[in-house]
Amino acid sequence: MSANFRKKKCIVTSCSRSTDDGVKLHRCGENHQEIGKALGKFNITKNTYICSLHFEPSCFSRKGGLNPDALPTLLLNADAPSVKHCDVPFCPNTDADVVFFKGRPAFAAIGKEIGVDLTKGWICGEHFEEDYVDDKGRLKANALPTLGFVTEDTDGALNQVTVHVVSSNQDSTVDLMLSDDVVADIVDDCKDLEVRAENNKLRLELQKTQEKLESLRKTVKLLQDDLVTKKRKIDNLEAELRLANKAARHFEVRIVNE
Repeated sequence: MSANFRKKKCIVTSCSRSTDDGVKLHRCGENHQEIGKALGKFNITKNTYICSLHFEPSCFSRKGGLNPDALPTLLLNADAPSVKHCDVPFCPNTDADVVFFKGRPAFAAIGKEIGVDLTKGWICGEHFEEDYVDDKGRLKANALPTLGFVTEDTDGALNQVTVHVVSSNQDSTVDLMLSDDVVADIVDDCKDLEVRAENNKLRLELQKTQEKLESLRKTVKLLQDDLVTKKRKIDNLEAELRLANKAARHFEVRIVNE
């Protein structure tokens, strides 16, 4: 999609308001570098937008435009300090719109090509191919941002930029510069593997315990069956003993009578 059709949003991190919110958006214009310093941002250009809520009334001309030296001082950290803006120039996305990833040293060459530092800050997921994201929604170690880059020419017009990733044919091994978030992902994966290994170990132990319990159940069942059989034999022997005692008493009575 052409950059001219992007939804315009305020660049202030805690704001991200658009014209849909009933505010007026102003281009930073020739004062963009000073405005960037005031906001602590380095991706501010002439065509970056900032809304009127961040300026004192004295910053506006009679016609409602920004004075050439106007600087934002109001509501710069209000209400939503955790809102993140994509640091790619002219990208209006916030973390409320799409997933965000931290910049990496490996992005330095691409950032230089489009004139912005991509080794730090935040980059939204729209600048990455889908296969650069793993099943857990994390950016893969070899991921590079190649989509949705726009530059501004001398006339202020916006043009899409095609980023070419050049790989060496001499060595098939990718030389990766591991940033903190990549290392954190690797550590998380190692922990996951450890948990899985521990779970597998526990699962095997549980299986062995269940097999032992089943064997004990069978043994107990055999003993119970044997006990029932022996009890029947005892009952039969007791019955025979009672009959024998009865016969013996009857025989004794006959002897006495004779």
